[in-house]
Amino acid sequence: MQMALFKLVVRYGVQAALVLAPLLTMDWSLLNFFGHREAAPMDRVEILFFSGPKQEVELSLRILISTVALIGALAYEAVDLYWPTRSLRAFRKHYLEEKRAEWRVRLSPEIRINIMYARRRWYFLWLVRVFEWTWNDGFDPPRGHVDANMWISEFQGACGKAFRTMRPQSVYFDATPRQIQSFKEEWLLGNEFHLSHGQLRRTRHLRAVLSIPILEKSDDLSPSYRSVGVINLDAYSEKGSNELQANEQELAEYFIRLGKILAALRI
Repeated sequence: MQMALFKLVVRYGVQAALVLAPLLTMDWSLLNFFGHREAAPMDRVEILFFSGPKQEVELSLRILISTVALIGALAYEAVDLYWPTRSLRAFRKHYLEEKRAEWRVRLSPEIRINIMYARRRWYFLWLVRVFEWTWNDGFDPPRGHVDANMWISEFQGACGKAFRTMRPQSVYFDATPRQIQSFKEEWLLGNEFHLSHGQLRRTRHLRAVLSIPILEKSDDLSPSYRSVGVINLDAYSEKGSNELQANEQELAEYFIRLGKILAALRI
């Protein structure tokens, strides 16, 4: 109750300050309450740490009050947004750590998992979404770490296709090291997955990828869905690849259902 009352005082106090600040420069001034009723605009007055002609002091006080009120409003809104976000982020972390144990019953250590949400970025003028890594498991040295937190956009990889089509996508490679055939494929994104040279180098060890879209359901009476991210399962060993391929349908259906919860945990 006390915190709610404090928030109300701060919220409406800064708004009141912004409303009252202009009164300092009207014909009838708030300075009249401070014993300067008879002072002419050019008469010298002293208020707080301001001194000089009355009209200059009025302007200085107005700027000070408006600035303090604006900073207070911004600080309040920032804190008001930060704490719920912080709580949701902490909950998501604990939730995923609890789910890890459940997933590892279904999946051997040969399978890696990562969760990515799609974000629009300023450097693409907010037109193209980029995947932001949120959580991963199994990306450990000596081999699993090389592509951890790799930058990738919605137009790249199996994850990009799953995101755009809103359907699970899988790809499997044989044990033969993949070779780049041409300059266009390696340097001009001309390969099957439109990956850059650096991305190709970091993912050459992969033997299998299964990407499942995270779908957010609308609140309409006739609901629709949209992609907000992807869950990736992948493997860089033959054993892991065989496991993914054998259980692909079951895993895709399970993580599609789970994705509805993960969509609600997007920050």
